[in-house]
Amino acid sequence: KKILCRTYYDESEEYSVAEGFPWIMFRVRKRDEEPPPARESIINSIKLAVELAQTPFIDRYANGLTAYDVWIKDLENEEMFSKMNQKELFIHWHINGWIYDSLYDARNAAVEYLKKAEKILDGKNREIIKEAAEKFERVRKAIFENWIYFTMPHWVSQGRTWTPKATIETDKWTPEMRRKGAEALKNIKKLEQEAFNILKKIK
Repeated sequence: KKILCRTYYDESEEYSVAEGFPWIMFRVRKRDEEPPPARESIINSIKLAVELAQTPFIDRYANGLTAYDVWIKDLENEEMFSKMNQKELFIHWHINGWIYDSLYDARNAAVEYLKKAEKILDGKNREIIKEAAEKFERVRKAIFENWIYFTMPHWVSQGRTWTPKATIETDKWTPEMRRKGAEALKNIKKLEQEAFNILKKIK
């Protein structure tokens, strides 16, 4: 049997034979039963988010709030960085910036989702969602404010040392940037912990 697929980057409508087994697949099936009410779906999604935030590892990957601890530990390990050659450093530099970009996208989506959920839920659950949305707004702002410590090497190679926060005068990923980045992540994790503690109250 052959698996036919289109990758994320394909512009063509044509399918091609996959070179390897995909790391993730979705199967869409038609279901006869009615979808659950919006309120039920929202509450279940919040409960799942809380569960995932509190799940420290999935397979061999650090997950949820624990992932911040692993990330921070790496950024503070200057002995590890000092032993890297340029290629290894660039890989870690790129991954660091990429994950931070993804983190902002995810928390930006979380804020917007919670704001929409607030309009659908009522009573105590609405109050909980409103409080959590305000907390995640602080998370989003903290991520944005510290973006200058999470650049990517390809910006440098293209002559664009840019972040959504500001254009910065550097072509390096310095120990000082890593130190300040780690401190920023500690604060972001603290805010997220507070936000998820609020969301735990959803019934």
